[in-house]
Amino acid sequence: MNFDCLANWEAPSGENYLIMVDSTNDARHPSKQKPIYRCALYKEDKIKGNIQMAISKDSTCTNELFNSSYGYEVFHLESKPEKVWPIEVTFGICTFPKWMHGEWEHLKVRGDTMVYRDRTSFKTYTIKCAGIVEDSDKYLVFSRTQCDEEFYSCIRIANRSNNILEFQIGRNTSKDKDAFTLCLDENFEGDTWITQGRQNITVGFSSGMCPITGEYTGNIPDATNLCAKLWSDCRAPELMYYQVSHCDSEEVYEEREYQCLGHWREGNLLYTYTQRNDVAPGTYECFVGSIITDMSIYIKEAGGHCQRNIDPLRYGMQLTKKRPLYSCIERSTTPRHFHK
Repeated sequence: MNFDCLANWEAPSGENYLIMVDSTNDARHPSKQKPIYRCALYKEDKIKGNIQMAISKDSTCTNELFNSSYGYEVFHLESKPEKVWPIEVTFGICTFPKWMHGEWEHLKVRGDTMVYRDRTSFKTYTIKCAGIVEDSDKYLVFSRTQCDEEFYSCIRIANRSNNILEFQIGRNTSKDKDAFTLCLDENFEGDTWITQGRQNITVGFSSGMCPITGEYTGNIPDATNLCAKLWSDCRAPELMYYQVSHCDSEEVYEEREYQCLGHWREGNLLYTYTQRNDVAPGTYECFVGSIITDMSIYIKEAGGHCQRNIDPLRYGMQLTKKRPLYSCIERSTTPRHFHK
């Protein structure tokens, strides 16, 4: 039995709901199959660290699920003592740079330890620094998952701004501490990074992070009857607003608010990493742009991890500056009524 966690939230009873996907379901034997998605209620003993959990019969949170002690299937989970770390990483041979210490989207860094929650594999990695590769951005590390999978690997770390870091995990792993082989350049995909935004940004660290000032307008490339507007806020230069409306009727279809965490250049391209303020917390988006002149820019969405090899001149939207500084008027960050 192997469940991957998808989401959790607090129940009215004070217990917690948990949605899981059963990754061991065997489609070759339909008669033995259980529902792929399951709902559970769990309660943790804060003192002992034990967990009482009951699982529903199917993907609903109501079918034979009553509380954390009474359901279709019931489990009593006890905390497992942490395994001893290898001596090579026990005595703090190296530490990660101080600028990256703290909490990021799915990453926590303290001293010689990183804890990374991979939202793709649903694994949590505790990563210990095992050595620094001289004159490079690479670190030899020892990693352990929540299921006690252990291996040495190499990571690259890049400081993009005060509030943005990117890192790569080498493709090869080893049971042995082999920095030379694991940290070779060919062990890394040069244009694939994991982008992380800093949490709890200190006041003053986020000001002036947006790469545009003023008001820009243009047309949506694949829907030329729709007009786009992008503008900055003179009172809060770390904020950026985006609006889509019908070019003729001026009826607004969508409004977004972005908090810019920072930006950096790679060649002729400018990458900007943002957090959405108009949707659920924890939504991040990256944009790649090309500034042709002070009056003309091209911009394209680049996913959640600042995907490379995207040409904004070919696939992006052209925006032209209409006003050098957007007036300081009261604006609601709540989207208006959308029409599809």
